[in-house]
Amino acid sequence: MNESDASKIVHAYLCDHIRLEKYKEVPSGLFGFRPDDEYLFSFTLFGHQAIGGSEYIAVSKATGSVRYLGFHGE
Repeated sequence: MNESDASKIVHAYLCDHIRLEKYKEVPSGLFGFRPDDEYLFSFTLFGHQAIGGSEYIAVSKATGSVRYLGFHGE
């Protein structure tokens, strides 16, 4: 196996272990998100929940581009 093949295997493995949650309302204090133009998701890896906070990603409704909004919460 070469490095490229190993990288593809790791990528597939991580994709299988990401949990996404779509939000209909913007969490209090989350800045930089445009609800009229984007969808909002939080994500966790391997099911590990952050106590009091989450990491957020916004997806443009028009272009499909993805923006990492960072960690927000307690």
